Amino acid sequence: MAIDMASKYHSLHLPTHHGDWSLWDRIYDQLTLDDCVGLLVILVVTIAYLSHGYLWDKPDPYHHLWFEKPQARSMVNNLPAQTRNIATKLEERKKEMVIFWGSQSGTAESLAARLSREVNRRFGIESLLADLSDYDAASITDIPVTKIAVFILSTYGEGDPPDNANELWSWVTTQKDVKLNDLRYAAFGLGNSNYNAFNRAIDIVTKSLDGFGARALLPVGKADDAKGSTVEDFLAWQDELFGMLKTTLGYREQNVGYQPTLSAVYNDSVNPADIHRGIPVDPRERKKARGGRLKVYALPLTEGRELFSGSERSCLHLEFDLSQHARLKYKTGDHLAVWPQNPVQEVNRLLHMLGLQSQRSVPVSIAITEPGIELKYPTPTTLDALFGYYMDICGPMSRDLLPSLIQFAPSESSEARLAQLSSDPAAWTEYLSDKHINLGRLLEDLSEDGQSWTSIPLSFLLEYIPPLKPRYFSISSSAVVQPRRVSITALVSHTPINGNIQNQIPGLATTYLARLKAQLAAPGAASDTTSAVQILPPHHLHAHIQRSPFKLPANAAVPLILVASGTGIAPLRAFLAERSRLHRMDRPVGRCLLFYGARSAQNEWLYREEMEEVRRELGQGLFEIETAFSRDPAKDPVRKCYVQDRVRERFGDIATTLLNEGGYLYVCGSARMARGLGKIMDECFAEKMAWSKERYTEWAARMKRERKWQEDVWG
Repeated sequence: MAIDMASKYHSLHLPTHHGDWSLWDRIYDQLTLDDCVGLLVILVVTIAYLSHGYLWDKPDPYHHLWFEKPQARSMVNNLPAQTRNIATKLEERKKEMVIFWGSQSGTAESLAARLSREVNRRFGIESLLADLSDYDAASITDIPVTKIAVFILSTYGEGDPPDNANELWSWVTTQKDVKLNDLRYAAFGLGNSNYNAFNRAIDIVTKSLDGFGARALLPVGKADDAKGSTVEDFLAWQDELFGMLKTTLGYREQNVGYQPTLSAVYNDSVNPADIHRGIPVDPRERKKARGGRLKVYALPLTEGRELFSGSERSCLHLEFDLSQHARLKYKTGDHLAVWPQNPVQEVNRLLHMLGLQSQRSVPVSIAITEPGIELKYPTPTTLDALFGYYMDICGPMSRDLLPSLIQFAPSESSEARLAQLSSDPAAWTEYLSDKHINLGRLLEDLSEDGQSWTSIPLSFLLEYIPPLKPRYFSISSSAVVQPRRVSITALVSHTPINGNIQNQIPGLATTYLARLKAQLAAPGAASDTTSAVQILPPHHLHAHIQRSPFKLPANAAVPLILVASGTGIAPLRAFLAERSRLHRMDRPVGRCLLFYGARSAQNEWLYREEMEEVRRELGQGLFEIETAFSRDPAKDPVRKCYVQDRVRERFGDIATTLLNEGGYLYVCGSARMARGLGKIMDECFAEKMAWSKERYTEWAARMKRERKWQEDVWG
């Protein structure tokens, strides 16, 4: 029909004069119904295409309705409406405690679930786990004095609250006449002291609660991820909380044992096509019955090379092909979210210690038995898929799991050892560092004569072991230069366990990437798969693009100050590649001053040849490099040099670029480096420009608000 219509319209010689209505009338008379329908289809498709082009970064929030079953929708409509009043929910569920959680990466949510289990096991207290986004913040005023509220809240970025805590944040920071005289609460914050706004979110919330008249039952607890002590900080605060429950509120401690909140049943009758065998399911999708599904893609590794290699660590440059997925696009500065697989030896170890080798491929159906609990894993599935792709079985063990394991111990000696380790934080820390214990290794180490821990219910593992999450890598390629290839830079640590180089700490994402590179170099080698069913072709991985605000200014003539350490050079490499391409196209580009720090110029100067090529291409007037090496005796055998030191030396040029020329500042690397840079900038503005602390703080905050000072940092 399209060909006939096109020829008809061509033969009509459509008029261009707006007043020629008689000719338009003749055209209208010649159009058939099919012609009109065809034109309508073309119009709709064109609008959809253009909308997708302009709004491709904003998925349709109603896209999921195209795939919704009508019968499922009617079933949902028949369910009672879920209240957003937390006090009403507490009464409906007959709960004594509400544990609010605000989490960006899932850690605060995980700690909240741990507290809920422990407070029930030790005191019989029924608690309600509450995602802060599920309830109206104002309904906190309705919580009666007979209930206890707990807030577990993380801080990220520049002191920001988690996304799901935005309503609470807005409420506590804008309300003036709130009365919370009946609210009894406890609070714990998660933060990182390498960032300037350490635990700011919990500080702001608790200060507001106190100002409204609420009564804190104990001092606010705070975790410091910079010291790697988040779980131990939480356990110390939890002990204080439990002590308060006994001494102040009169609760009697008991041990009610394991009370499952979900069931896991082997089920041979399920349709094989319905079984989840390892395709990733994003944790964020658990709450996205509203809002579309994140697409995870199988990407082939097309290039892999070592940037350097040493006894302690190595660094990989990896490139993946996007050409098989037409809709998969990225922008310069985005992140690649890599979904790792657990090493096959760790999967086999855990299956063996649980006595479940023979059931690894049997379908398992998982269901919630306790209202209000969220299912973290897809169902139905198999043990192979659970242990290989969905559960974080390689993560280090947490001490709070040990008391719950005691009831399943296969011998008196393993029971006694668990009791000793769970009650002695110092002994547990030493034990962890000596053996790097994950769950499978713990069961193996405490087993007598190879005894299996067959009494551990699968539901217990599903409740206590967190789900496997993607690892995020800054993309080191430019979408302008390589739109259908994406590259990342990965640092692989080689950390021996107790000094034994043959027995190393089993990394996850980076070790997985190193295995993929080895497969690419030796295509005939056996594939390392953890599943009975191969879900990926050789040297492929599951990944998706994670949008990032770390972006170049739209005007390429704007000058840039770039500061990076280690693999933080990755996104800046992409920025420079983009500027170089524009320069070759005779487009004006601004000056770039790059500060780069690493351990050694000889071994760990990443992309050195590429950076020098950019310098030759752009010329000294458009691109300069200042390097700093902290472990380079040839440069300075005594004094370590860091990028912050080079920034101090070139502060005059930096100040001119940022203050007089409208330049942008980009920082990428460790959070410690970024914090040190901020301190140096503060000192330099005070010493060399006589700025007050208040003036510098206001200027830096404005630069960040206007996206002229951007950071992509971690740790």
